[in-house]
Amino acid sequence: MKDYIHKENCRLCGGSLFKLVMSLGNSSLANELVDEDLEQDTFPLDLFRCELCGHYQLLDVVSPDRMFKHYLYVSGTSKLMRDHFANYAETIVKDLRLKSDDLVCDIGSNDSTLLKAFAKNNVKVIGVEPAENLAAQSNKEGIRTISKFFSVDVAKEIVKDFGKASVVTSNNCFAHLDDMRGFVEGVKEMLADDGVFVFENAYLLDMLKTNDFSQVYHEHVGYFGLMPLKLFFRTLGMIIFDAQLIDIHGGSIRFFVVKDGSREIKPSVAKIIKDEEDSDVYNPSLDFTNKDFHCNNLITKVKLKERLLTLKGQGKTIAGAFASAKSTTLLHYFEIGKDILDCIFDDAPEKIGKLSSGKHIPILPFSALSEKSPDYVLILSYNFTDFVIKKHSDYKGTWIVLFPEIKEIKNV
Repeated sequence: MKDYIHKENCRLCGGSLFKLVMSLGNSSLANELVDEDLEQDTFPLDLFRCELCGHYQLLDVVSPDRMFKHYLYVSGTSKLMRDHFANYAETIVKDLRLKSDDLVCDIGSNDSTLLKAFAKNNVKVIGVEPAENLAAQSNKEGIRTISKFFSVDVAKEIVKDFGKASVVTSNNCFAHLDDMRGFVEGVKEMLADDGVFVFENAYLLDMLKTNDFSQVYHEHVGYFGLMPLKLFFRTLGMIIFDAQLIDIHGGSIRFFVVKDGSREIKPSVAKIIKDEEDSDVYNPSLDFTNKDFHCNNLITKVKLKERLLTLKGQGKTIAGAFASAKSTTLLHYFEIGKDILDCIFDDAPEKIGKLSSGKHIPILPFSALSEKSPDYVLILSYNFTDFVIKKHSDYKGTWIVLFPEIKEIKNV
């Protein structure tokens, strides 16, 4: 079944010259958890860099209907994300001086965790969420949500029914977009003249510096630095007037975009662009960062597999922590299956009792950690390392951390 296409042109600039950054082989879809141990479709997973504008991206694009119509990742199950979005909403309302008659629209609103936080700050809210299960849940909980893929037509529908938006947000979803120009045209249609488009995604430099390639999966077709996006928005009559580096998801960046001329550009933009230029991530003739990124992860693969097989040979039991989208990438690239991991612990109710994507490892609740008491737990979401170790301080085994290099942490 070929539910994907291969692109020939860059999403940002239209260029057709690419350099391969890292090939992760073929992988099943990150969130396609299953109930039975049956073979699943796999798709190419290769990261490229556009040599014209520097944008990092996937060229093999899986059908959005297959990935997003029924979605298992839910923001609200994580206290870390609930707290992050609560702070996010409060900060935006304060900094942009939003009032009770201002409208905030969140695109890719998931279970409306962010919109609920905005609503608590006394502004009007509406969500756009293609996952029918999540949109239905949000509407049931009183957050008006349109269950469609966002487009110019959806933007016009919102403007007609609710008026222009003072703020449009889209978090960890901008990376999902194949047609980025069409999406931004929809945002422009919906924004008030002085409105602000705010979005955040994992930050390219943090990914390359930590060697954490686990966020590379089919849902994420784009990996963002500031400089290529600055040029992209300029071609659409918009400017990035502010950018902020934040800690969430192992290192992210939050962008603030407005229609051209409506705001003064802050010094943060020039500073971050200089840091990116100094790092050589866009320089076609100096590809050291990419070579290090690829080679370091090959070395990690060899070392990790050797260590895990040694432990299994010694009769040790090993489990995983977090059946996240990132875990799918890691398990496929490192070639780790149910012959090595007995189970994966997770707290998301919709994942419990299912089998991991492609590798079909049973997913159990974290409450089973004390009962199973594995000798080792491999952390499959690097960004939750400190959180999980602190939360499960009573676990007396050893945690295995993968990035920026392999290390073992034993609870005492």
